[in-house]
Amino acid sequence: MRIRGLLRRRSRYYFRVRVPANLRLIYDRTREYKVALNTSDPDAARIRAMEEGLRTERLFERHF
Repeated sequence: MRIRGLLRRRSRYYFRVRVPANLRLIYDRTREYKVALNTSDPDAARIRAMEEGLRTERLFERHF
């Protein structure tokens, strides 16, 4: 199962999603929201990415 925003660089996992265009001014004009998941374990990375996905979804919805 593919998890939205889950990215692997070398042996570490990261979460990355695009910031909606209408919210970029609020987020210092950044196009992406990125965070290190602090794991090299694929199973732990999937769980953390899903949690981070829910967190960012709620964060973005607050500003709409």
